[in-house]
Amino acid sequence: MQEPINTAHFQEIVDQLEEVLEQESHALRVLNREAVERITDEKLRLAEALTLALSQNSAPSASPLASTEALNEGLRDQLDGALRDQLERIRQRAGANQLLIAHARSCVRGILGLVTGQPEGYEPQHRATSTPSRVAFKG
Repeated sequence: MQEPINTAHFQEIVDQLEEVLEQESHALRVLNREAVERITDEKLRLAEALTLALSQNSAPSASPLASTEALNEGLRDQLDGALRDQLERIRQRAGANQLLIAHARSCVRGILGLVTGQPEGYEPQHRATSTPSRVAFKG
């Protein structure tokens, strides 16, 4: 049987995660590398906190997947509408931030291309450094 989650603690972590994702969005838009690195550490800390908070409510299982599925089923029953909406906003913000990361990476590659004089997307060909092998065919 699934124990009820500590909703106040869970809500606190979710609120922090939502705020961190907003900060990450801003840092990505202004290309603030130091802030993105700090925020990444904070997201990892929050992910661990969420995992710990949720794992305290699940029975041990031989299969992590079965445990996760049971946990998700139990959570679905316990979450109120406002928290579900907040989790959906978090999911959408995380996806939007992922797009911003891809765009920032592309911008950096473009700038590097301009600085180095190499076109964007250019990757140098790596040539083999060993001497060619001699092959003998007998037929």
